[in-house]
Amino acid sequence: MSFSLRRAHATLLAGVLFFVLPVTVFAAGLGTPLVPQTDINGSALTCPLGYGAFFLLIQNVLVDAVILASIFAVLLIAYAGFLFVINPASPDGVSKGKTVLTNTVIGFIVVLVAWLLVSELISVFTTGSMTSVTSLLNPSAKSLCLPIGAPTVSSVQPSSVGVVEQVPTVGPSGNAVMVSFSTTQPDVALQVGYVAASTYSAEIGSACSGSSVPNCITVVTAIIAQESNGNPAATCNAAGACGIMQLTQANGGTSCAVADTNCIQSQINTGVTLFQKGYNVFSNIPNALAAYNSGITTQAGQSVSGRNSAMVASADCPGYYAWQCTKNPGGLAQTQGYVANICRRIAMNNGAC
Repeated sequence: MSFSLRRAHATLLAGVLFFVLPVTVFAAGLGTPLVPQTDINGSALTCPLGYGAFFLLIQNVLVDAVILASIFAVLLIAYAGFLFVINPASPDGVSKGKTVLTNTVIGFIVVLVAWLLVSELISVFTTGSMTSVTSLLNPSAKSLCLPIGAPTVSSVQPSSVGVVEQVPTVGPSGNAVMVSFSTTQPDVALQVGYVAASTYSAEIGSACSGSSVPNCITVVTAIIAQESNGNPAATCNAAGACGIMQLTQANGGTSCAVADTNCIQSQINTGVTLFQKGYNVFSNIPNALAAYNSGITTQAGQSVSGRNSAMVASADCPGYYAWQCTKNPGGLAQTQGYVANICRRIAMNNGAC
């Protein structure tokens, strides 16, 4: 085999190794729509796209560009090898082959460097820090959706205070119970709080990612609306409950600066964990809401919140928990309004208690 043929074969082999391997790395981008159709976890998007989706679009374009550049690079290297083979004794042919090969390598390196630099900038904009090259293949924007998790206030019909909300729940023996309590705020006010709480839809979605609570995002958004009107800086109340989910200080409750996303995420994570604990015990959203409000204890007396225990069997209403009974509700009237308000918010936002 002549030296020219050996050089041509070596050139082709180098091209395969150097340019085809990146195609396998980026293969996930082949056939993927440029405009995001799902969120980072793979769920179908049903929301207005936000800045995260814009950056993901850029990322998809860059990945496709690298794939196409790899394919063209292999073809050009093959062409350079062809020139070496058919012009072994022609200085002009060999020179042309070298030029094609050199320009191809330089061009491909430019494409890779451009992808790396732009992707790092995207990472800085979306996560606040630089990341590894392998991590760049999986964009992690805070949210692909605009922070709009609910209908606007104008879409809700005004109503007076005292809308009767029917709440399906269960009693201490697992028996079905239907209770009806009046809300303590008009619908417009309830929805204002829900829209404010929806600002933190990304954090709520993250906290709910491992939860078994049905419609967890809607439920938690409604809880936040009731507890703090979506205000992470809410100060501690008389019972020592603080922050966006009004957690007791014993449970790590604290106020967060509006810009402190780590603090806000931590508070929402803890709140969802506590609500999940109540849901695990009572297997019912209204009961879990009552437990979140007044304490999960099933012992008679006052809970940590200072209110009467909501989750004890009612002496006045056999087959009911204390909070479900309308006879002598005492300190539990507040819990009844609390559950009614949250269930009303959930219903107004296409959910159900």
